[in-house]
Amino acid sequence: MKWNNEEGYTLLSVLLSFLILTTLGMVLLAASINGAKRTEIRETEIVDDIDDISAVKEGVSIIEDHVDTMETPLLSGSKSEYNNDLATFINEENLKGIFTIEDLTKNYPTIDDQHDNTRVFEVSSGKYHQKVYITAMPSFLKYALGAGKDLTINGSPFIDGNIYAKEQFNISNQALYMYKSSLLSRKTELPAVQDYSELHANRQGMNMCISAPSCYGGAGHDKEELRWQRLTVPTLKDAFFSGNILFNDVDDTFNDIDIKETFIDKLSSSSIGIPGLNKDMSIEALNQSINQKDSPTNTEVRFDDLSQYGTISPIIHPGDAYIDSFDIELGDKQWLVISGNATIENFLLESMDVKGNILITGDLAIKGKVSFDSVIYVLGSTTLNNADIPCYKNKCGNQPDDSSLIIMTQGKLSIARINKFQNETNTINGYFYTESKSSCDYRFVSECGSKEVSNIEDPTSSEIFAVGSILNINGGVFSKSYLTVNSYRGDVEDDKGDGDLSFPAVKEDAESRLTIKNNKRLFLNKTHALPKVEGLDVIPDKLNKDK
Repeated sequence: MKWNNEEGYTLLSVLLSFLILTTLGMVLLAASINGAKRTEIRETEIVDDIDDISAVKEGVSIIEDHVDTMETPLLSGSKSEYNNDLATFINEENLKGIFTIEDLTKNYPTIDDQHDNTRVFEVSSGKYHQKVYITAMPSFLKYALGAGKDLTINGSPFIDGNIYAKEQFNISNQALYMYKSSLLSRKTELPAVQDYSELHANRQGMNMCISAPSCYGGAGHDKEELRWQRLTVPTLKDAFFSGNILFNDVDDTFNDIDIKETFIDKLSSSSIGIPGLNKDMSIEALNQSINQKDSPTNTEVRFDDLSQYGTISPIIHPGDAYIDSFDIELGDKQWLVISGNATIENFLLESMDVKGNILITGDLAIKGKVSFDSVIYVLGSTTLNNADIPCYKNKCGNQPDDSSLIIMTQGKLSIARINKFQNETNTINGYFYTESKSSCDYRFVSECGSKEVSNIEDPTSSEIFAVGSILNINGGVFSKSYLTVNSYRGDVEDDKGDGDLSFPAVKEDAESRLTIKNNKRLFLNKTHALPKVEGLDVIPDKLNKDK
């Protein structure tokens, strides 16, 4: 009988098991070592990132401190002294080796560094860099959204940039909207912000309402005070649908403007300026002075052929003006002056293109499809109603696209029914500023008229509706007094016969119908037309990282 010989099998099994376990151990050890190395490398990268970010922030802070300390001598000396001081400062800081400051002003041809105080620096460390603008421009240009008194955000706009609210900052999840002459409301999401946007506000004046059932009540939709709760800095994150917001106490050093004074300054400095102008003149006296000016253009202006006036500035149109369908193109330093109300309207399929700077003593209304590359000062109210404002000459997507619409109005600002009931939107490259203290009530009056601005302050003097509308602003909106923003998140359709808008179910990824993104490039292309202020301001742009 033959038996199987199994002698030595146990030893082989033990050796094989030992080999397998040893191999697995070596694999695990190698993985652990590699993991530790990767962790060490990642920790090193994080430390380097923190160090570089801190270095850039330190550089920006040092520039701010230098300008703040040297503001008086910088402004009182000649332009050569101004340039020499900043050049010496840059060289001294670069020698320290903590960060690098580069002067990029020459890359912006619209800045005349022999006459303009604006300078563009870039602070760099490692992969991180941040542009810094030194300018004698108004402080409001560095905010995406803001108010010199109360800012109220109803509903869910998306805000990419800093926010300013000097006295009261109010947030609710209930958007108000006007429909068929009725003021209605709709519950929606809270606003969203881009990560690390900053809120500059009075910490004692922050309030929030989660509608249950309503944050507003009564025929006039006044605030239901019992439903509004104090909002504190630690709970500030609860007031936003998404995004991390950074809090800063409101800064009292704010370079503001006087629109009428700026209006007079731009009119006086034109090539055939009107003598005897001053900011205390009534609108009637101002119109009279403008209309009496002996100017070759002081007749009925042919808007369809402004080239006939050559380089004359200002081009004066006495009385009310209706501009319809004709493209407007002025020289970079020309001004069109309208001593009355102005309506810019175009309901053709192709947009009307308006390029040039405009002074209007009355009200401004923009309707229909009009594109702009303009700075406009308005001593009355400004209304954008049932308007479609595409990029100037369809330049959307071109980089850099420096065309923009900048409107500064002394009266009420009203923006509504922009691209209404659409789910695609054009972006307005623009900044809108209002100085309004108007007693006009948006609930009952559609336009304020051309009368003098009242001293009675109205908490509803400046309002943006983006519920049926859909609106993207690449620039910002700021009110010297009060500003209220209303926005819905999701699709909206015209009524189905029940006298109200239709709100389909909101998708998780539905975007806000109002997006405001601060763009500091806008003022760089318009330095000659924008207001100058007595002080210098340092405006940091976004922190960027090389890919």
